[in-house]
Amino acid sequence: DMSDRIAREKAEEEARQQALLRKRSRVLQRDLPRPPAASLELIRNSLLSANRDKSSVVPPSPVDDADEMVRKGLLQLLEHDNAKYPLDEKAEKKKGAKN
Repeated sequence: DMSDRIAREKAEEEARQQALLRKRSRVLQRDLPRPPAASLELIRNSLLSANRDKSSVVPPSPVDDADEMVRKGLLQLLEHDNAKYPLDEKAEKKKGAKN
């Protein structure tokens, strides 16, 4: 009957929403505070300055290579999250505020 149909449609919609939520990063899944767009610029600038500081005489160490890969991955993740799920500055300020 109609109530079963409504309940089934509601359950299907909930399942779709959960599937979409699982595709998001953990920060978005847990609704954690996100860094502002200005921090993206800081990370991007630190990557650029690190690339300029590299000496052609001394090869980078494995730790330096790993650090650069982590920074690039972080930047890509933050850029993706900000592009696909724009940051609502007002909501972030309220969520991060201490009572």
